[in-house]
Amino acid sequence: MGAKQSQERKSYLEDYPDPLGRFTSIYNIENISSIVASRHQKSVTTAKWFVKMNIHFTHGIWMPVERGAPLFLVVYCGVLCPEVKNWRVKANVKFILHDLNDVQNSVEYHCGDVWFDNYTHEKPVIYQDTNISLDSLLNDSFGYVKDNMMRMATDIRVLEVEGFHQPTVVNYRVPPTDPFYKQLCKFSDEEIYINKAVMNTHWILKPGGRPIRDLGDLDIPRPSTGTLEEFLDCAYGYPIQMDTRAGFWDILRSAKLFNMRSVAQRAAQTIIHDLKYPKGLKQVINLGIEFDMRRVVHSWLNGKKSISKKDMEDLNIEKMSGETMKAIVKRVLELKKKERKSRRIDFTR
Repeated sequence: MGAKQSQERKSYLEDYPDPLGRFTSIYNIENISSIVASRHQKSVTTAKWFVKMNIHFTHGIWMPVERGAPLFLVVYCGVLCPEVKNWRVKANVKFILHDLNDVQNSVEYHCGDVWFDNYTHEKPVIYQDTNISLDSLLNDSFGYVKDNMMRMATDIRVLEVEGFHQPTVVNYRVPPTDPFYKQLCKFSDEEIYINKAVMNTHWILKPGGRPIRDLGDLDIPRPSTGTLEEFLDCAYGYPIQMDTRAGFWDILRSAKLFNMRSVAQRAAQTIIHDLKYPKGLKQVINLGIEFDMRRVVHSWLNGKKSISKKDMEDLNIEKMSGETMKAIVKRVLELKKKERKSRRIDFTR
């Protein structure tokens, strides 16, 4: 039994050795002669962005204006979390320049482990120089150019991240060994697996409801946005952060869908920390009300030195629990009592 488990675990790691994501892509660069001729106007030509959760990469070529300069290969990195300001991504980067006449002669450029960061660069980028002259690209019989086209590829393995959260994609692309524990969400572009044993530890079974193990596969016709993966990270024990691409609303709605109140409650401390920032404060309080996060509401109330009619406007009264409404009324009465007492003291003076 132990040997079997060890073998299964080894196989699992061999298939997905890069838990933060691996990007492999090929890009056909067309109209090379036109790009070379107009390089003084636009020297960088890049592919579309390739996305995996909160990180995205693109790659292409850079042609310096200087005569006699060689061709450069380039890769850009970006982070999709809108609230993140400073971040770093460590990745192992490899470029491949395809020989279109003989694939065996394709050239690989190993950059090794490199850091992308937005501390010093507006666009975090890595350049790789080559020994290919720009003039040689105008020769259509040149091995790396054929029918006025080049083909380049990258192999990028994400090793570390700093300043933001990257869901561990490895956990959700591999079905559990025992199919009894498998819950499959079928997106239009992905298949994401949920381990029911983990989910059931959070599950709150309502009267007449069914446990997760009895649910069928979920068909989701739209592409994956990363929301479910970030939610699953929370279920697996990762801290819930405000700076997520999916956003708190989506993560907590997933918790509500799966009746996993414990995941929502773990978000309370992060929200309470965020209460000191006035930006979007009313939205955050409504979040606490909608998901019955009493600690959030109590923290907000305790921080108020007075409560006006304006403070109460636009609060989601319909979704308030009785205890939350009682806490608000109690706090208002406490503040009124303090105010009257203060007035009496001022009058005696």
